[in-house]
Amino acid sequence: MSNQLIEVPESKANNDLQDDIFDGEQFLGFVVNNEFYGINILSVQEIRSWQACTQLPNAPEYLAGVINIRGDIIPVIDLGIRLGMNAVKPNKETAIVVLNVIYSGTHKKIGAIADSVFDVFEIDPDNIKAVSETIGNIDDKFVKGLCQTQGKTLVLLNVEQLLDLTEVANHYAKVVAL
Repeated sequence: MSNQLIEVPESKANNDLQDDIFDGEQFLGFVVNNEFYGINILSVQEIRSWQACTQLPNAPEYLAGVINIRGDIIPVIDLGIRLGMNAVKPNKETAIVVLNVIYSGTHKKIGAIADSVFDVFEIDPDNIKAVSETIGNIDDKFVKGLCQTQGKTLVLLNVEQLLDLTEVANHYAKVVAL
């Protein structure tokens, strides 16, 4: 690699660069049961095409199973079921979004099945509306907020709550106790 100097064009010099910097957040847009959702792009490890999961006995309904990614066994949840809707029906557009979450103080990877992934959006935090402001009384533990972008209403999801493995651990603790 050479140590060449790269000149900034005059029109972009000094304070003009500030106009090109976006202070918002980026969200990966995806579809589940014909609804549009978004998750913070910083949580996304990778996006994989559909592959069948190995099912686990006595698993909660939303836990589709596990997959092997380069030697790591990753739990995979069905976002349709987790969000209280129909299960995602795999097809050629179905994706598994591998996400990084913190569970019990350590970083974990968890896969989330979506019908399709469609874009990355830059969203100004001022344009994110709380669910309670928009809808009223609704269980919004999975929802960070709502926003309008590119003609779509996106439900922005709270990844840490959506993929909380405490519920799965408690489920298996009950099964073992039986």
